[in-house]
Amino acid sequence: MNPKAMLMLPLLVALLLPLTGCWDHRELNNLAIASGIGITKSDGRYVITVQIENAGEISKKSTTGTTTPIAVFQSSGVTVFEALKKMTAVSPREIYISHLRFIVLSESLAREGIGEALELFSRSAGFRTDFNILVSHDSDVVNLLSTLTQIEKIPGNNIFSSIRSAAKNWGAFQEISIDQLISKMQSKTTAAVLPGLRLAGDGEVGRSLVNIQNSLAPAQIELNGMAVFKKDKLRGWLNEKESIGFAFAVNEIQNTAVHVPCGNRREMAVNILHAKASIQGQLDAGKPRGSIDLKAEGNIEELACPKDVSKSDVLASLEEATGQKIKQYLTSALMKSQKDLNTDVFGFGEAIHRSAPKKWVTIQKQWEELFPRMPVEVSVKFKLRSSGQTNKSYLENLE
Repeated sequence: MNPKAMLMLPLLVALLLPLTGCWDHRELNNLAIASGIGITKSDGRYVITVQIENAGEISKKSTTGTTTPIAVFQSSGVTVFEALKKMTAVSPREIYISHLRFIVLSESLAREGIGEALELFSRSAGFRTDFNILVSHDSDVVNLLSTLTQIEKIPGNNIFSSIRSAAKNWGAFQEISIDQLISKMQSKTTAAVLPGLRLAGDGEVGRSLVNIQNSLAPAQIELNGMAVFKKDKLRGWLNEKESIGFAFAVNEIQNTAVHVPCGNRREMAVNILHAKASIQGQLDAGKPRGSIDLKAEGNIEELACPKDVSKSDVLASLEEATGQKIKQYLTSALMKSQKDLNTDVFGFGEAIHRSAPKKWVTIQKQWEELFPRMPVEVSVKFKLRSSGQTNKSYLENLE
């Protein structure tokens, strides 16, 4: 071989390498794309429900009225992986779960422990990490996976978008990734929380096309409460008010609304645009103490009471009233966490650990006994950015 040919050989090899193809290449036509997975347990075996996208129906500009946009399959196994593999016995295609949008865990499984059920999803490289993890709240997992939704043809996309929208605009729910969940479950101080998912309405109708052929769906999937865990076991629930209070404390509020009494049994609606909280913990004579200091800003969106917001004293009183209302949200979440659930979702233990690492070691094992009795000071300062386009409400002229 002449020297010129020898010089060209490495170049030819480099050019041919991309043509060899991908070793794990799979044809899309041979796959069943999963958008959601439900996990529960029965007789010691995992029961897996998978929501599959009906690609043929989704690609159409409008539904035919005869075919649903999803199919739902179910199987069981000693492990989650085995159950997923066995699903080929009922599905004509291999289940493809790399595009997963959500996992919903049954409430009964959550009380038993979710650690083992999620181990596969943290270990396998075939999963994206941006899917949502939820807990069924007073609802059957199969019904949640089978209910058809409006606007978004794929219910998995509907749930994914709902959580994102609610986290951004309401604040009662947060997006929790599997990495965040595992970190909190392993934490010796701070507990994990997950959004709840509930079916409202007629579950049987929800599984049929009738559900999306009505302007008001007979069955709707809705976010409902936040599930609080101790390690990997469900301890209880935060309701809507408590969930918003918790979100304020851990700086998860991007935007929310609060209604504030403003006199004459009437309410003012305030849009919270910014909130920043600081959680502190310390040991005072060997006993833990905590504090939550919150500063927030927002605008008046509705004012049903006879107030002239051009006056500084009126504005100050409305700011004080709004601050007190936010404080009620924080206090309700704190009371539920300490008195009912005995679970530190706020991270006071971690705050004490940071402020006094050596002293923390002396109380760490007693934290579960000390936390419910720990005094916590809550302080809220609220500032109004805008009161709207008018100083007084036109409602005064209607009386």
